[in-house]
Formats: sequence, structure tokens, C-alpha cells
Amino acid sequence: MCSLYIKKDNAMVKKFLLIFALFIGVVVAMTMNSESDWLTGIGRRAPALDLRDSGRALNLDSLRGEYVILNFWTSTDAASRVAANEYDAWVEDHPRARVAFRSVNFDRSEGLYREIVRRDGLDAATQYHADSAQAAVIRKNYALRDGYGTLLINPQGKIIAHNPTPAQLQKILG
Repeated sequence: MCSLYIKKDNAMVKKFLLIFALFIGVVVAMTMNSESDWLTGIGRRAPALDLRDSGRALNLDSLRGEYVILNFWTSTDAASRVAANEYDAWVEDHPRARVAFRSVNFDRSEGLYREIVRRDGLDAATQYHADSAQAAVIRKNYALRDGYGTLLINPQGKIIAHNPTPAQLQKILG
């Protein structure tokens, strides 16, 4: 009879440990949401952005009241460079769309960045270069790590899309 209680107790302990381990797993999985999901999640207010580039300033708050396509890229990340070109072309092809396009480059060499803007035919007025100190702050605020991306921000300053497709831009911005 005593061994029956011990077996029941062992089974209960194993069951408890299994449930506890599952609970811990769920908690860990929930907290492992990336920092970028927290900082730049859909519906969240876009983090502050204040950038100085060769006498020009880019301040995201100054664009409040209009839609903003905010793109981050570097010449060493092919996908982000292509995206910078595609968004630049989309904005040029849709002059009636009420949207401000701003693109921030993180190349170490400002000369390389300027040459790529020239060669790719990007609108220099929408392109900004972040020096290493500014880039570090922006990367932290936007939780940019592997690869770069694009945010669509509404007139109230909230993020409404990540890496929006041309179809999404057309639907939202007309």
C-alpha cells in the first residue's frame, strides 16, 4: 500500500515538473519577442529620429501630419539597397500620393554612399547618411540588427506596415 502512494506521488511530481517546464517554456517564448517587435511593432509610435547630414536635418516629428515611408539601407546589404531603389521609384511614379519618403544609409564611407546615390539615380533630397555615432543611436532606437527595412508611418506617427509592398502602398496612399 505504501508503494502505491509513492508511485502516485512520483507520478504527481513528474506531472508537476512537466507542467512547470511547459510554463517556463511559454514564458521564455513570450519574452523572446524581438526588441524590434517591441520598438517598431505595428500600431506603435515610431521611435524618435533626429539626423544631421551635411547641413541637412531629418527629424521624424517634423513630418507628422503626413504618411512617411522610412527606409534604412546600406550598400553591403543587397536587399536593403534594392528596396531603397524600389521605394524611391514608387514615390517618383506616384507624385499624387501624399507621402514623404526618407531613406537613411548606414555605410561607413559617406563618399561611397554619395556615389551609390548618384549611380543608382536616387533622389538625393530624400537620402540621408548617418555617420557611425548617429547610426548607432538609430540602430538602437529602431532595433536594427541583421538586415535593414522599411516602415510605413501614418500621419499620427504610428507604424502601420513593415516593408510595405507596392500594392499595400497603392491601397493606403492611392
